[in-house]
Order: sequence, then structure tokens, then C-alpha cells
Amino acid sequence: MPKFEISDLKRKTRSHCGTQIYMASHPVLRSFMRGVHRPKHFGDRVWGASLKLVEQLEFVSAKKVLDIGCGWGLVGVHLARTKEAEVTCTDLDDCLGQIVQAHAELNEVSIKFRAVSFKDLIKTDLAYDLVIGSDICFSDEVVAELILLIDHAYACGTSKVMIADIGRPDFTDLVEHSKKKYITKLEKIDDVNNPKPCFILTIDFNASRGQN
Repeated sequence: MPKFEISDLKRKTRSHCGTQIYMASHPVLRSFMRGVHRPKHFGDRVWGASLKLVEQLEFVSAKKVLDIGCGWGLVGVHLARTKEAEVTCTDLDDCLGQIVQAHAELNEVSIKFRAVSFKDLIKTDLAYDLVIGSDICFSDEVVAELILLIDHAYACGTSKVMIADIGRPDFTDLVEHSKKKYITKLEKIDDVNNPKPCFILTIDFNASRGQN
């Protein structure tokens, strides 16, 4: 279970860096999670790397954000709340749109949601200030699609990409590819409450363009 900063058992909510999210036991989420359209593709919880990514966004400037593989939308909602960013959350599961919107309403922000795969995102305009994702590197096939997506985002004029992960081998493959082509930074974030560290890959496209 990810370690949130605050848990309000009475309201059945949790909070991290000031952004609220419903507990799975809250009636709003129970109605989604127990229905016939419950999330697939690992969209049934908030994953730990999302919390660490939220913590690292305090000094990030972004007005137009794309959250890929957003799950419950915590990171995108946090940026909409703290940076007044225009955020589009995307996930393969269309049913997650309801959960993302529920968390947007809880935090009194507006979020756009699109049900779309990484493969189909490559066919769209990816000109964003920031593209974010967390705990999305879970197979060779997905990472191959992410590599194409990152290259396409660079071509579209995206400024920065930030991907958080617990250090899966597939994430390492993504890091190695990115290092060969772009100016990157890899941060290891240890947590006394979690035996597994989190890693955040930042790809600075603006600096990469200046270098080229």
C-alpha cells in the first residue's frame, strides 16, 4: 500500500502533498470497482511511484500537461490543482474516466480524459509542456510503444517528459534508450516506509534541441 501523508478515515479519503484521493472503501469508488466495468490493466489502485512523482513536481513549471497511463489521475489532478495546468489524462481503460473525474471534482479542478493506448497516442499531436507517467513500464511491448511515443513527443515540440518507476527491467531499457538520444536525468528516491526505491527519469527536450 502506498504511504499517503494523511488519511481521513471518517471521510474515507487520503491526501498527498495536499491533493486528495478517495479510499477504495469510499462509496464513490466502490460503485466503480464492484461494477461490471471495473478497471483492467492495473488501474485498480494508486501505485507508489505516483506519490513520489507528485513530490518531485513542486518546482516543475508546466501549463499544458499530458498524463499517460494515468490510472486514478492523482498526478494529473495534482498538477491541475497546484500549477493551474491544463491537464489531459489518458489511459487504456475507458472506465477510469469516471474515477479521474471523481478525483478532479474532489479537488475542485477541471481535467480532460481520453481513453487511448500509447500506440494510438503516437498518431496525435503531442505538443505539451510536460508529459508524465508513473508505473507504466510493465512489459517489453509497452516500453517499445513508449520509446516511439517519446520520439514523437520530441518531434512535436514537447518540452519535458517525466516517468516514475520502481526500477523494473523494462524501465531500465527505456532509460538506456533515452540516454542515447536526449539529455536525461535519473533520480533515485529512497523511502524509509518502502523497501523499494523509486526512480524518476526526466528527459529535457528543450536542452536536447539546444545541444543539437
